[in-house]
Amino acid sequence: MLILSPASIAAKQSVRSSGRFATVSDHSPAGHIAGAGFAGMPERAKGGSLFSGSRSEYSRAIIAEQVEDIATKFVRGRVDFDGDNADWMIFPAFRLPRIWRRFAAPLMIVFPRDYPTTPPIGFYMPGWLESPNGHFYDTAYHGASAAPTLEGWNWYCCTVNDGCWRPYPARFRGEWRFGDNLWTYITLVNEVLGSPEDAD
Repeated sequence: MLILSPASIAAKQSVRSSGRFATVSDHSPAGHIAGAGFAGMPERAKGGSLFSGSRSEYSRAIIAEQVEDIATKFVRGRVDFDGDNADWMIFPAFRLPRIWRRFAAPLMIVFPRDYPTTPPIGFYMPGWLESPNGHFYDTAYHGASAAPTLEGWNWYCCTVNDGCWRPYPARFRGEWRFGDNLWTYITLVNEVLGSPEDAD
């Protein structure tokens, strides 16, 4: 069986699709997550060279399949996903480690144009959050997309060292599981969110 097409993913109930970045104001600080509204994002603000240009159908299909897998097995509920371009996904209520002193908060992952070859660069959380362990900025570094920071998201610094990301060259559905993938990245996200402030 071939890899799922993005069009087939858009029909899944567990994945809510939109082609634009969500504003952070769509998610209230009180933690109540209503249906997310979406705001336009200027094309010129999409980010650096890793985030501009057209995404291949291969990249789009891999992202869509991985997002579907995460939505059905990890959060067992809705995630917001850019079904048009597969540029980003949002966990409306990502469970946080105890050191954050809140149960959950929205968390956005932005996919580089050539994902899965290149991993995401950091991730984004609402600017109204206070990080107990630093690494949380109102702008993006290391070539990460700055576009979400224009919509009220802060960038959390979390990068994969060169040569450490090894995705599997999938040709068929599910083969991406043999290499680094979105599950790998979410494991990294969980580890850094629970790390002490002085951890690098």
